[in-house]
Amino acid sequence: MIKHIVMFRLAEFETAEAKTTHLQKIKEALEALTPLIEPLHDMRVFLNVNSSEEYDFLLEADLDSLSDVKAYADHPAHMEVVRKLIAPFKVARACVDYEV
Repeated sequence: MIKHIVMFRLAEFETAEAKTTHLQKIKEALEALTPLIEPLHDMRVFLNVNSSEEYDFLLEADLDSLSDVKAYADHPAHMEVVRKLIAPFKVARACVDYEV
């Protein structure tokens, strides 16, 4: 099994509340992908409660192989979330894929 871990830093929003609201939308949209994308076994999104740290949220997904990671990443439902909620606000991204 592959653990796909991705951390994102988003641009600043007008208020902390606006950023929190947007992060919650991202969390809900990403976690809703699990039943829609066949190679995706599970996905959890964690919002960083420590505002002094660099990254805003972490995504943890479980897949069988690296080719499944690519299939998930390229899936239209995933791309829609990225296009609407993440890409326009993304400042930084870090990723680690490892076997368990």
